[in-house]
Amino acid sequence: MGRDYTKYDFYNYEDLIASNLSKRALVFEVVKFFSNYMEYEMNEIKEFFIDDIQGSKGFIRTLDEVKDEKRFSSEKLVSADGIEFVVSNQWGASNFESFLKFNDDQIGYKIINSNTSNENLSKSSPEYPIMEIPSQLFQNYNVEWGRYLVFYLENSPNIEDYEKFEITLDMENRVVIGKKDEEDDCRCWFKTWEVMIYEPFQEKKSYDGMLRISAGDKYENAWLDHDSFRWQIICHYGFDDLDDGDLPEGISGEVIAEAIAKPQEIFQIYEHIQKNKSNR
Repeated sequence: MGRDYTKYDFYNYEDLIASNLSKRALVFEVVKFFSNYMEYEMNEIKEFFIDDIQGSKGFIRTLDEVKDEKRFSSEKLVSADGIEFVVSNQWGASNFESFLKFNDDQIGYKIINSNTSNENLSKSSPEYPIMEIPSQLFQNYNVEWGRYLVFYLENSPNIEDYEKFEITLDMENRVVIGKKDEEDDCRCWFKTWEVMIYEPFQEKKSYDGMLRISAGDKYENAWLDHDSFRWQIICHYGFDDLDDGDLPEGISGEVIAEAIAKPQEIFQIYEHIQKNKSNR
């Protein structure tokens, strides 16, 4: 039998945590996410991810317990009580099935074949270039508040001809949406010919300017459809004002801003697009 090169996507509920993972990378990401989320101490981590799941080589090891470094992850994790540890990278068909069963029985993360995931994603947004949103960003946003978000941000004063730029997110599929039929990478992802966050913001890795964010449920021709337009808020270090529309029932602007307008996360999504805008 030939080697199995299947790749996997890993979700916490509907939030994509990591995609296109090999078996060993998937196991590592699950352990990493779970141990960080649960804040387990070292003894609790080893009691949860028991050796029987992996088999004879062992599953979790502290650094002083490792005898063969090649059989464990090169990246180190840290338990809640400050102990560094590594994760087995020895996963074949049999023990990987044991791991998947363990996940289903004890954790409940959604793990699916990447090919299936990509097919579903392409059906949902076939006409636009897309780029995955980093898993750590905007985790508390509720898609029921509006599937599509458009961020209107200020360009650096050094770019005199283009005052604003835009970032559009599909929060249901957790992807950035580019402008279709656009050859220029900057125009594709930012809807302008030049883009740069103000230099002092870059130094702090934070977006400290004013911004508007619009939400809606229908996105066509690079615009939110006004028939399904919901709300637009103005933010600066949090919620400033409702500029248009109606906020979701029972949800304040402060709650929405906390979910999608943190200055550090605005900078991170901008930087992520800048680094990956040519990969399409």
